[in-house]
Amino acid sequence: MRRAYISVPPNIAEGSGRKNPKEFFQILNISRRSLSEPETQIEIANRLDYIKETAEMYLLIKRIRMMIINLISYLESSKRQNVKTTKHENREGDRIK
Repeated sequence: MRRAYISVPPNIAEGSGRKNPKEFFQILNISRRSLSEPETQIEIANRLDYIKETAEMYLLIKRIRMMIINLISYLESSKRQNVKTTKHENREGDRIK
């Protein structure tokens, strides 16, 4: 479970260093999906009575997943805003008022 948790932040850091935004989005989605692994392991450990208190672990996974989803949404909306702004520039690159 530690390996699965620990892989998420380095993946995001690596993705943020990519020059292609599509690659960063792909890595963010991979990081989001990789949270399913510890979620499944927690459920199995709970069913085998290895652990009892799972609510806090599930909450942590949910919070991390929501942070990644919110980052993806923010980046997508920033990208859309950037496209709209670019369309309102004239040929000399000056903004149209």
